[in-house]
Amino acid sequence: DYGDYGLHGPPHWYHRVLQGLWLSVKHIGPIADKNYPETLGVLYACRVGRGVERLFSSIRPLVPAGTRNKIKVHSLASETELLETLRGAMASECIPDFLMAGEDQAKAAS
Repeated sequence: DYGDYGLHGPPHWYHRVLQGLWLSVKHIGPIADKNYPETLGVLYACRVGRGVERLFSSIRPLVPAGTRNKIKVHSLASETELLETLRGAMASECIPDFLMAGEDQAKAAS
């Protein structure tokens, strides 16, 4: 599409970009999930704020089920749950020191 659109560019470009992104995520996501199932073992998002938690909960239905189960989001309020999850997934000596620190130390470090 190489028209001469003048000062403001092509009409409805923002909608066209978002529609293109949506279609690519909708079609590529399931294909990648089936063909590359172990690209991501587990993703731990640690000590995130409420905004990130809410954002993830709003986009969570759009993520394929196989990938959705691999993403674990833990806020600063769920510190004990995070440590229990990590201890269940790996040896305690493999958990980084900054995650083993208490909530006060985490706030001081940031």
